[in-house]
Amino acid sequence: MVAPTAGDSTSSKAQELMLWLDYTGGQLPIGWVGGPTATIADLYGVSWKLYQGVNEDTGITVSSLLPDTLFTGTFEGDVKEWLMALAELGVFDETVFVNVGNAGTEPFYGKAKVEAEVGLEIKL
Repeated sequence: MVAPTAGDSTSSKAQELMLWLDYTGGQLPIGWVGGPTATIADLYGVSWKLYQGVNEDTGITVSSLLPDTLFTGTFEGDVKEWLMALAELGVFDETVFVNVGNAGTEPFYGKAKVEAEVGLEIKL
């Protein structure tokens, strides 16, 4: 979550940023219906499509990057590269605050068993 104010992750001025490494089973990002708003040609070695829309439950704009080629196995990347790529597209100004960071998976139907390990190091 980023916002122009430190600590804000709930107002409509906040933005939720999502980096989808893999997706299966029909789930799609908010903004899918309108089509991608931009393309990033090379981030982490692949091309990405940006989808944007407002989460009607929260009023927060969600910006999701989906890879043209899904990742399998281990992913390793610098989060700063992702944030800078979005800033270069004008998704947000470089002066925003990163207020919340999460990593994980989101099974959305059926009986899901997720075997994943997340290692996250943040250097400020």
